[in-house]
Amino acid sequence: MPYADYDKPWCRCGPFLVGIALAFMFTQWQTPSGHLPPLPPFRLFTGYVLFFVFSFVAVFSTYFAFPADAILQVCNWSHAYDAMYSVFRTSGWGVCVGFLVYASLSCQGGVLTRLLSANVWTPIARLTYGWYLVHPIWISQNFGSLERPLDYTDYTIATY
Repeated sequence: MPYADYDKPWCRCGPFLVGIALAFMFTQWQTPSGHLPPLPPFRLFTGYVLFFVFSFVAVFSTYFAFPADAILQVCNWSHAYDAMYSVFRTSGWGVCVGFLVYASLSCQGGVLTRLLSANVWTPIARLTYGWYLVHPIWISQNFGSLERPLDYTDYTIATY
């Protein structure tokens, strides 16, 4: 199977541990009204700034790794930056999402909490969670039934 490492847990254990820590904080620090204690204003502001900066870096920094006019797609990153990005991007993304969840559960999410908790997202959330549960089977069946290895093209990778 070409994606034999997909089922290994250590590539996704960082966000999983962040979620466990957030659940532990919720069970231990929950107020009688069912919310988490609010953050002081400076910590809240710093958290939002770090959330937006790291989210932008995690999502868009790979765009700048390859020059737009290059025929050969060779990464311009140093080995140190590439290693740091590979190690911290999923855990950092988990911390960012965890901060938003904490801010929402402490009633400090504001417009973002109202937007993300709108009922319009319920069908989409159910579909994506359902696909999350089914996609390992789909990957196994799809790649296990190939008669020869895939030829790499941008279209093929974008499709998968």
